[in-house]
Amino acid sequence: MNHLFLETLWYYVHGFIFTYQNLLITVIIGAIAGLVAQMILPGRGFGMFATMIIGILSCVVGNKYLKHYHHYLTEYRFMNYLICATATAIVVMFVINIIRGGEDKDKTHWRHN
Repeated sequence: MNHLFLETLWYYVHGFIFTYQNLLITVIIGAIAGLVAQMILPGRGFGMFATMIIGILSCVVGNKYLKHYHHYLTEYRFMNYLICATATAIVVMFVINIIRGGEDKDKTHWRHN
């Protein structure tokens, strides 16, 4: 009985992963890109959740750019998406920092030492 449950569970999980594979990859790469962009760009912190949302949206925009203009930086697909998503996230965060203005409320103390 337990073995049948595990086979059924594997069937549904396997089907979910292959059905939504591109979405899962976009979310993972976007979250990583948002966090890397927040580490690179000084300025106000957005919080981890908002930073990952900015990264995911930037990954979607970056993927559309790569598919439309065929500008590939490396021969590795993952690295192309990560670089493009990180660059787009840096631009988006820079624009948000300019719009928000105010003091520099950078919470990363290692940049100031």
